[in-house]
This record gives sequence, structure tokens and C-alpha cells, in this order.
Amino acid sequence: MMMRSVLLLLASCSAAAPRALSVSNDFEIHMRRASRVGEREAVVVDATIAESSKTYTEQVLLKHDEKKFRLHLDAIAETRAVDAFDQPTRVDFAIRAFTKDDVALVAPGKHVVIATAPKKKDAVVEIDGAPASAEMRTLVDEVVPVARREGDADVVFGTRARKRVGDAWPFDRAAVVHELARTGVIAKPDAVSGHVSLAGTTRAGGIDCAVVRIDLAVSAFEPETALPEGSEITRSRVAVRVDELLPLDAHLSRRGDETLVHAEFEAFVPVKGQAEVAGVTVEHVTDRTRRATFAPAP
Repeated sequence: MMMRSVLLLLASCSAAAPRALSVSNDFEIHMRRASRVGEREAVVVDATIAESSKTYTEQVLLKHDEKKFRLHLDAIAETRAVDAFDQPTRVDFAIRAFTKDDVALVAPGKHVVIATAPKKKDAVVEIDGAPASAEMRTLVDEVVPVARREGDADVVFGTRARKRVGDAWPFDRAAVVHELARTGVIAKPDAVSGHVSLAGTTRAGGIDCAVVRIDLAVSAFEPETALPEGSEITRSRVAVRVDELLPLDAHLSRRGDETLVHAEFEAFVPVKGQAEVAGVTVEHVTDRTRRATFAPAP
């Protein structure tokens, strides 16, 4: 669903027992991290997805569905191709574990290959050379987004000024609106608010890192796919918190991310041909968490 696309905004989480650096220092902020063909890293991702869907009329509940599940990915990822911004466009994941609620989705030793694209629908996902099913594409996208962000992350979320822990700066709202639209969420710039901040510093794998936080809220949006004629959106909002663990050495790749997303969507949908019922209200609430760690692999 369209809420899932918000997860493209990256995130961060640190290793065990990190040691904070002195907060008296100021730091350069480098959001963009270049990938190289042949680069390999150990990737571990844990995600939890909880969704609730309701359909009702005049406060009479007609249908209520809930689901919650956990995903776990442990793989060695090798970059096979990059774009003009040195962002991966094709990645081969050698699976060590990929499970849903502890049940294997892909057996260890198999390969999941993702050819990313600016739009999710144009991405290619293969498992041992065969196209992944629609359901598997959705599950892969939950742990490794298959759509790639366009442009330079430093332009969208970065800053030219050195920053201390606790400092905040604005992101490029127009660019964020473009990113949301590209992934299926249509919002106006005045409906988007938030900022980027240096939430802290830490060490991960012996590397000094900045914890860069993105707080983003969308107060109103429309889905890319049009609702039936006569429908009215009565509530739509998204709140996102993204933490990204970035080595202070800009030549090193990110070490982790953590994303928290809460999304709500409610709309009145007319029902044709039924005089006694003008329409129904549909409501969808989603909560997602995704935590990932990355480490260089031989």
C-alpha cells in the first residue's frame, strides 16, 4: 500500500554498548555515501509490520481485519551496478536467512537479486534467476526497498554548515514532495513539515559515527491510484522518524538505520445502486519499524 513507500526515507541503529563522542565537537554532515561495483557488506534487517483495516457505515462495523508479522533478513550483499550518484542499481543478496515469523521465505544459499528503479513497479526482483511473485516482491521491499531515491541525498537532507549534537536544519520540502509522489503518495508542500538533526554521535564496529535524524510529517495526502468517483478523503496523515548511522569519514558506507512509520488513511466511498446505504467509510492504520545494520564483508 502507499504507506509503505515512506520507508524509502532511510534510517539508523547502532551496535551494542556504543561510546558517545564529545558533544562539544562540531561535525561535517555527509548524507550521500558512494557505493562501488563489487562492494560487499553483511546486511541484517529486522522489520515489524502491523496493519488494521476497517469498513463501516453510520458507525456500524462491517469488516475488521488486522495483521502483524515480523521479517528477518541476514545476507551478504554485493553491488553489481551503480547510477550517476554512485547509488546501487543492482544488488545480489546471498541469503543466510530470510524469514517471516521465523518461517523461511528463501532458503539459505539462494540469491535474491534486486534491480532497483525510481518507481517501485519498474524494479526487478529475482530469486535464483526466476522472477519473484507479487507477494514476495512486497516482502522483499519491506526489508530492502526496491525503489531507489533519485538525486543527491546531500541536497535533499544535508547541510553545508558544520553541526553540533542537538543542532537541526530544514530539508528540501519540494524534493521530499517529489520523492513521495514518485512512490505513490501525492502531497502538497504546505502539508509536509519536519527537519533534520544531529541526534548524537557513537561508535559502531570501531568507527566514529554521527546519528542523523529525519523527522517528517505529512498532514494530508492522496493515493496515486484514484479512488472511486464521489469518494472523499476524511483523514490522511503520516509520521516518520528516520535515524541514520553515518561514519564521520565520508568515504565509508553507512553502518545502520532505523525507521519508524505511523500512517492513517480514512475515506468515504459511495456505494452505487443501494438506496438505503449512501456509502461506506474505509480506514487503514499502519505501524512499521525497520532496523538494519551493515558491516563490510570480505
